[in-house]
Amino acid sequence: MNTRELAIVTWLLIIIICFLLSSRFRPMLWGGIHALLKIAVEPAFALIFIYQGIIIAGIILFVLKYNLTFWIIKDYLIVFFTTVITFLGESRSKNFFSSLIHSLGFGAIFQFFISTYTFDYWKEMFIVFVTVVVSTLLVVNEKHNSPVKNLLNGFLLIMMFLIMTILIYKIVKDIAQLGNLNYWEGYFVEPVSWLINIPLIIFAIPLYQYDILDNFRTIKKTPLGLLGRTIIFGIEWLLNSWLKFTHVRQLVSDVHQGGFYQAKFQIYLKGNVTNKQVKQITRLYKYMLAPAKDYKNQKKKIPIRIECRHEKTHQLIGDTYEMSHLKEIYKQS
Repeated sequence: MNTRELAIVTWLLIIIICFLLSSRFRPMLWGGIHALLKIAVEPAFALIFIYQGIIIAGIILFVLKYNLTFWIIKDYLIVFFTTVITFLGESRSKNFFSSLIHSLGFGAIFQFFISTYTFDYWKEMFIVFVTVVVSTLLVVNEKHNSPVKNLLNGFLLIMMFLIMTILIYKIVKDIAQLGNLNYWEGYFVEPVSWLINIPLIIFAIPLYQYDILDNFRTIKKTPLGLLGRTIIFGIEWLLNSWLKFTHVRQLVSDVHQGGFYQAKFQIYLKGNVTNKQVKQITRLYKYMLAPAKDYKNQKKKIPIRIECRHEKTHQLIGDTYEMSHLKEIYKQS
């Protein structure tokens, strides 16, 4: 752990202690911890924790085999909780690849050097405190183009210039180390973190959504059952993915999304369509293969009900799809 990370941890501990000592903020802290623990026992998060446990076990074996530093585990957890986990649930393939490329780009190299070359502990304590305070003041004054805002921006620029100057000096001083592979081990943590979490990123959306939807079904909600449903959905998504490259979407004139969990779809179709085309369109939305623009706020949802209707008469066309094992109350909501 470098001095900057130690300074951040110190300030976090100070804040936590202040919350514990304050009768006003103590309930907020305990409430936040209770909420996190309640979320942590949900099957979706239990599966994520199990997967991360397997990854960390693999990292430990890798570290032991190649005689690397155990701080890699700390670096991985920082990347996972600050970057990868915020990506889950909103993942799209183009976003994933752009994030992976970004993790290898110039910005990542700069961030690596910044975290590699730090100051002594007390200087880092001061830098972290000042940076957080100034950044908070900038957020507060974001909508106001005041002299105070300009002064704060100028202060941050000067501080960054000084840090950059010292950073360049230290890099030049240690130029011989740049050819050492062990020197770069921290740089590869972020791209490797993205790669080893590909399965989690692929299944994140159905995993989260089934975790919610299973609360409203008659089946027992367990991590193993949730994992099974998510894998089956992934296989069926793959088997039906060819529908994205057909012209059946062109038969859709409008999509209405509402009801319980915004997961009931009414799909209005143009002209005369065959039963085969109706089934294909149903599967297109059942497996979230339709374009993102067809969904509210462009957030794809696993449907609990799909009705295909004629765009003019609004009459039902073909069979209506409804998710199995739904509780009666949610079939009508």
